[in-house]
Amino acid sequence: MSQGLADQNPYEHTAGGSPKKKKSNALKIVLIIVGVGGVLCLLCCGVFAWFGYSAMNMGMEMFADSIRQEYGEHPAVQEHIGELESVESDLVNGAAYEGQMTPGELPFKVRGPNGEGAIIVRQGTPQADGRPGVAGGRLLLPDGEVIELDE
Repeated sequence: MSQGLADQNPYEHTAGGSPKKKKSNALKIVLIIVGVGGVLCLLCCGVFAWFGYSAMNMGMEMFADSIRQEYGEHPAVQEHIGELESVESDLVNGAAYEGQMTPGELPFKVRGPNGEGAIIVRQGTPQADGRPGVAGGRLLLPDGEVIELDE
């Protein structure tokens, strides 16, 4: 009977070597918790970044619509650009307009059948239909000519 108990005791010294040690799962559990927490943090940050980008993009599209309505029929725009086929925010290339912009102005790249350029606008009072208001603008042509659009 004592022999049967000895076979069940993992810590009993045997002639074959040291007693068997149980491995601890604590490190694995901690690593799993940290890993899952890290993945959740990345997902959360990704969702907030996507939401922020989408909100900014929607706002810039609303501004582009305001520019189309405000300056689409302007004689200078019609002469140099033509009908506005494309109006896109150009915040990424803001350094290209260094010295031509003041704080509070936004650059928009414009394209049409007669050419392309940029319209620099100042944000004004929101319009009655909720679109952003445009308080003033300038057309910048590729040759460096600047045309005031609010004269």
